[in-house]
Amino acid sequence: GESVKTEKASVVKKAGSATSVALHREISKNEDDNAAVEGAHKLEESGEGVYRLEQRSARRRKQRASRKRSRLERQEEKQTQAATRQEQKKLKKQIQKQQIKRDYAKAKRSEQTVGTATKSTIDYIKKIGGKVTNFFKENRKVYISVAVLIGLMFLIITNVTSCSAVFLQNVITYTGTSYLSSDQAIREAELYYTQLEANLQERINNMESEEPGHEEYRYNIGPIEHDPFILISYLSAKYEEFTFEQVKPELDALFAEQYHLTTEAVNETVTETATVRVGESLGQVVTSGYCNCPICCGIWSGGPTASGAYPTANHTLAVDASNPFVPMGTKVVMNGVEYTVEDTGAFARYGVQFDVYYDNHAAAS
Repeated sequence: GESVKTEKASVVKKAGSATSVALHREISKNEDDNAAVEGAHKLEESGEGVYRLEQRSARRRKQRASRKRSRLERQEEKQTQAATRQEQKKLKKQIQKQQIKRDYAKAKRSEQTVGTATKSTIDYIKKIGGKVTNFFKENRKVYISVAVLIGLMFLIITNVTSCSAVFLQNVITYTGTSYLSSDQAIREAELYYTQLEANLQERINNMESEEPGHEEYRYNIGPIEHDPFILISYLSAKYEEFTFEQVKPELDALFAEQYHLTTEAVNETVTETATVRVGESLGQVVTSGYCNCPICCGIWSGGPTASGAYPTANHTLAVDASNPFVPMGTKVVMNGVEYTVEDTGAFARYGVQFDVYYDNHAAAS
């Protein structure tokens, strides 16, 4: 019947529902008997309304509880995700710190290893320096060969590692103790040789003023420099303990052997080509005249011009060979006559720009 709606309904709800329906049916049979029946019917409908309201309220409570649970579950999920991200950040920071510590420890070990190797090498060179000094005393005939060997050793050391600058500084300090000469003598010898090189460089810089009169200067110069360690080692090997005055002649001889400066003057014929625009005015010029006679041309009398063509009156012009006013082959219009520069001469020193060719000496004069 209608009294059982769901299997989960409570006993109270089932009883209320059954009573309501049964009462409603019973009253419906006799609702026309009296007015009291109508009142009972209204009461029965009111009871049904209360029951339905209670059902709606129960559903709303269930829905609110369900929404609350969902909201709490979502909040809990967000909190869990946030906590997970935070833990991941902490873990990454710890890994980075450990990596930094490992790198630092590795760099420290490397630094200690390099320092130990450098110190061992310096001590070894110091011992070699003492032995070489004793060797010089006992075997003076092989001084020069040993000096060259020491020089090569320095060249190798300076190109070995990236720390060569620091290493070389230490080598200077320790190897210096093997020199028997005083520091003053060593400084004077090195300074003197450096001054000789500076004087040579200054002379080259002033070459154009010391050798004037040339249009062009060509230089073929190598590096002007020396290795001070090789120089002092050589002097120490040869003289053992020296003074500046003692080695000064030797320094001059070494300098003359190392550097050679020579100059040479060369006369060259240079052909220059200049572009003169057609119709461009050359301004006022100074001219002279010549012909093909022995008086004007000497041994070249009767021969062709410098261009290879034979001269022609009212056509051929000559320019100075060393300082041409215009290039060969230039066409020049003078006094309405068109000339061609075909010949050369030596007349610029007289202030003449063009030498005009004539058929005879009288006309040229």
